[in-house]
Amino acid sequence: MKIALSNLIADRQNPRRVKPELVSELAGLFEKAATKLEGIGEPGLAERVNGWMPSVESEPV
Repeated sequence: MKIALSNLIADRQNPRRVKPELVSELAGLFEKAATKLEGIGEPGLAERVNGWMPSVESEPV
């Protein structure tokens, strides 16, 4: 996941190079982590994480 996140950050300069599947997978992982942290006392964390995740338009590569 660390490599995938590094690739996503590097490719934010050129969104066409970001694979939509990767963005979806990372968004799901962040959401799961935020939900688990909310369960142990971090209210509102899922909303903050979802607001942080960049949205990438799906375009042909």
